[in-house]
Amino acid sequence: MTVSASALNLLVTGGAGFIGSNLTLALQEQFPKARLTVIDDFRSGDFKNLAGYRGDFVATDLASLDWQQQFGDEQFDGIFH
Repeated sequence: MTVSASALNLLVTGGAGFIGSNLTLALQEQFPKARLTVIDDFRSGDFKNLAGYRGDFVATDLASLDWQQQFGDEQFDGIFH
């Protein structure tokens, strides 16, 4: 099954760090109609790194995230960790 770029649902963990934020902004540019979600706990990341980001953001530690409560049955086409 092929997923169109407009239907992509992508998750980036650590998205406010140097590498994660650059990946997030590149994905946003390459797939402008995709839905992007970033998770970061800001231990080493900074929200300034995501200037221009237009997607969803979850500020939490991935290790303590209650996946079911946060996302329910949501399916991601790609998870970048």
